[in-house]
Amino acid sequence: MTGKIIQCSLFLLMLVGIVGGTSSAAQAVEDIPALAGRYESSVTTRGSRPEKQASEWFLWREPYRIEVLDSPSARGEVWQLGKDGDITHFKVYHKEKRVIEYTPGDLRMLYREPEWHRLTRVVDADRLKSRLKRSGEANALGRSVRRYKGRVDGIDYEMWWIEREQIPAMVRQVYPDRTVTLSLKEPYPLSESPWPHGKESDYQHIDYADIGDKESDPFLKPLLHEDEHIHSH
Repeated sequence: MTGKIIQCSLFLLMLVGIVGGTSSAAQAVEDIPALAGRYESSVTTRGSRPEKQASEWFLWREPYRIEVLDSPSARGEVWQLGKDGDITHFKVYHKEKRVIEYTPGDLRMLYREPEWHRLTRVVDADRLKSRLKRSGEANALGRSVRRYKGRVDGIDYEMWWIEREQIPAMVRQVYPDRTVTLSLKEPYPLSESPWPHGKESDYQHIDYADIGDKESDPFLKPLLHEDEHIHSH
């Protein structure tokens, strides 16, 4: 599942946020609606045997905290915004009950610092809005959505944007050989979320800086190589 703007799999928030500094990290933080949502990410291939692969993931968003869970793998991400504008990141492995913690310094070294307002929106909405054309309004999930269409870097895009909650109801990318779609299936106010979250506080926490000293741990070894691969790119 690929795409430069829409991220359709595990670590989506981390990847979508690696686009610049933290100058706007604290911008209008208190105005971010607290919510929970269930999304479906899918890839439909074209050809003589069309095939659709889909998976679901969950989002819990507060003004200063974001959590996502990839349902098939039971792996997740947590992002926390400090009062000073620094962001701390956690990779959560629910089956193993382990958490890898990344300090703001770790993030600067590995990825470049994320921007909080981009993380909260799931996709790079500002870029999409600036490069797509407004194509009217529609109703989805009992909400009014703004529709955008156009081409970005040779790829056909369509986005349905919920202005009230500042999240996408749908983003579709059409490639020559496949269509990648992100769809919001169930939104709730965070206080009414039917899905439990925040379990990582009971797990074993490991500082990212300490992973290099524990390469013999079969759980940690592949994680170190994973981040080295991202850093090399």
